[in-house]
Amino acid sequence: MMECRELVKRYGRTLAVDRLSLRVEAGEVHGFVGPNGAGKTTTMKILATLMQPTAGDALVDGVSAVHEPQKVRALVGYMPDFFGVYDNLKVWEYLDFYAGCVGMDAKTRRRRIDELLELTALTAKREAYVDQLSRGMKQRLCLARALMHDPKLLILDEPASGMDPRARAQMREILREIGQMGKTVLISSHILPELSELCTSVTVLQKGRAVFSGSVDEMERRMHGAPLVIRLAETPEESVLKQAAKALETLFGQLPAMTPGEWRMEAQAGEQTDAQALRTLVDLGMPVCGFGREHATLEKAFMEVTGAYEAESDLLILCAQAHAHGKNGADSDSVHGGAARVLAQPAERVFRPGRDGWPDAPGHRGVHLADGAAAGADRRGRAGARRGEHCGRTGTPDV
Repeated sequence: MMECRELVKRYGRTLAVDRLSLRVEAGEVHGFVGPNGAGKTTTMKILATLMQPTAGDALVDGVSAVHEPQKVRALVGYMPDFFGVYDNLKVWEYLDFYAGCVGMDAKTRRRRIDELLELTALTAKREAYVDQLSRGMKQRLCLARALMHDPKLLILDEPASGMDPRARAQMREILREIGQMGKTVLISSHILPELSELCTSVTVLQKGRAVFSGSVDEMERRMHGAPLVIRLAETPEESVLKQAAKALETLFGQLPAMTPGEWRMEAQAGEQTDAQALRTLVDLGMPVCGFGREHATLEKAFMEVTGAYEAESDLLILCAQAHAHGKNGADSDSVHGGAARVLAQPAERVFRPGRDGWPDAPGHRGVHLADGAAAGADRRGRAGARRGEHCGRTGTPDV
């Protein structure tokens, strides 16, 4: 339904979108997440034909947004994060104006306006002036406007921005209903728990690149294991504590992290081992009142995915700098120390010396994610090697 093919967008020397490729199937509610400046809004504007890419293409239902923007506009409904409304119009007049803009006749307009007011829970505000609406109501009105021509793809940029909890809940219910109507929805948000409830799939952007794209469940599984949390109703005798800790060490190969009322075990050993641990603790007389793996949330998975990519990017830059220092005969101990500090970060890394003694030597891939499954990892490795070659020629890091 929607596809980006090697999409690139530059603002002067700033690379906002970096060879972004992704595909969203018809009927999906797809979340677009990433830190500020990751390229989410830029990508959405390109899909909505409001901006031309520097390179690449974006397709909606097989139609190119670059070469056939007029056709794409008939297929897309776009709701920006900031939007203007005509305050001196009534709610129905506002929608009637936009219905006229898309070429609806008077009879069709009335029916469509009634449908959208009901969908967005604004029927009671039909005769109200737009400037009398709350922010949440204005955003629902903007959503109704985006749906006026019954688009196949709905693009929503931070639709719940600035809303209070009640207004966000109302917007969430509306979006859930839209998803059930079979429309394809692309939605960006910083409120990750809500996206995990709404979306069937997500793409995580970091510095203009997709560092992950797939289902929410798959993203949560990418976490390096959820810890086992054991909650205690009371503190048992010292001898029982020691026996329980020793038993867990035998089963998991490590001692639990113990705090008053709660033990945490990071090791992963499978459900059978977890069940055996629970039986052992109960048999020893431990007052267990809670036992289970901590649920992986979209927010935690997001932090891990983006944090791992950030650490990898930092290491590639340090390796390129070190390679340049080596070519120039300069002392590179400080840069080597910086690389070692990056490698010491929690995200698991692999250091593979190349023929010049640095992991990013030309022809070698220096860094990869521990699970080897991050989207675009090989491309990043090759790009890092090219940066190293550039540094060797010019004597300055290409950053």
